[in-house]
Amino acid sequence: MAKILLDAPVANVAGSISKHQQVIYRTRNGRTHAYVVTHPNELPPSDTQKRNSSLFGQISKQVHAEMADAEKRAEWEKAFAAYTKKRNPSYRRPASSNDHMPYSSRRKPVITTLYGYIFHTLHTQTKSQE
Repeated sequence: MAKILLDAPVANVAGSISKHQQVIYRTRNGRTHAYVVTHPNELPPSDTQKRNSSLFGQISKQVHAEMADAEKRAEWEKAFAAYTKKRNPSYRRPASSNDHMPYSSRRKPVITTLYGYIFHTLHTQTKSQE
């Protein structure tokens, strides 16, 4: 017997149920699923979100202070140059395409900016002190 799938008309339908909830349709494996999602920005922040936000603000201020001081910035640039040379793939070209490591979503991305390097370093130091 033939199967009739109503994916085409339903795939483009989405909307709000109330001020804080929406209906979202997703198609997986040939089936359309409807989800009721509570908008995350409308809810009050949790204690963990507040703690992370304040930690981000503290470290961000510390990074700006480190980058404003010329001597400390020079030290950070030297450390970042060593970090970049160690992790930059252009310094370590593979002999063939088979030498590439397979993609892993768990592998941490390479930090590409001085600001990101300082932030990451100070953040890991703060986490290890706790």
